[in-house]
Amino acid sequence: MSQTKGLTFFLGFRFRNFSGLINWAFLLLFMGSVRLFLENLIKYGIRVDPQQWFTVLLDDAAGRHHHFHPSLILLIFTSVPVMFCLLIEKGLHQVSLVCFLVLH
Repeated sequence: MSQTKGLTFFLGFRFRNFSGLINWAFLLLFMGSVRLFLENLIKYGIRVDPQQWFTVLLDDAAGRHHHFHPSLILLIFTSVPVMFCLLIEKGLHQVSLVCFLVLH
């Protein structure tokens, strides 16, 4: 004989592992976004000029040839806080704890 089972979403039910449902929801979200990306790519094509990206990054848009490139410098220096924390963590591993806790 088969037994009747309660509904999964019933509050009195003891099943609490919804990881499969969450994975399924993310899979549907991912598949929908890929479909939308491909539809837009087929309909409109690639509408970005890579040469314009380089001119924006190198600040050469209006024919100005400066040696100061703010966009490129900002992109490079986004890794500075991460590298600083990495060095502190490595120092914590090697040297005394009190000195690097103050820095951290």
